[in-house]
Amino acid sequence: DLHSFPTRRSSDLHIGADLIALQEMDDVGVRRIAAGLGLHYVYYPAVTQSSGRYFGNALLSRWPIEQDGKLILPARSVVHGSQRIAVRGTLRVGPHRIRVYSVHLASLLDVWPPDQQRQWATVLEDADSTRLPIIIAGDINGEDPGGEAAHRDFVRLTAGTGASHLRFSLDQIFVRGIEPIAGQAGRVLVPPELSDHHAVWALVRVP
Repeated sequence: DLHSFPTRRSSDLHIGADLIALQEMDDVGVRRIAAGLGLHYVYYPAVTQSSGRYFGNALLSRWPIEQDGKLILPARSVVHGSQRIAVRGTLRVGPHRIRVYSVHLASLLDVWPPDQQRQWATVLEDADSTRLPIIIAGDINGEDPGGEAAHRDFVRLTAGTGASHLRFSLDQIFVRGIEPIAGQAGRVLVPPELSDHHAVWALVRVP
């Protein structure tokens, strides 16, 4: 949740990332972050909070984003009935295209393990619908629910980067058809007033 992030000066936000996946965002926050960084963006809400603010996922990219969409994930929270989503987009990198996802799966406090695995499988099955290189990033609320990503030839770039929330490695980056750069992944400690999760990052070679 980076709602307060845009209150910082734009010079403080210039981190040089080519692609950023955000979760638990409202539309105003995403728009301000994208403007501060000078990035293209796509945003879709999952639910509307009691305050009236949207709550959803976003992709921010240095490259143009084409053919974006909202992927509704199965199984609502057993606690408050909220819906989880993934946001997808196709990046145009010169003559090449890359399919990217910003994902927020439900935690095991919200759904049963089989339902979390169904949510993850929904994202991976959507990725299987294209032959483009794939990047999936976000709050997976686990490492690879059900081992589905490994079975579908995805590589988890954030293995070994440390806990992103409390003692747990919940935030992940997966790729398929894209070359990772060995040893170039890590974690950025985020102040608690900005988010209750730390950020993870990785470097890859795109076409």
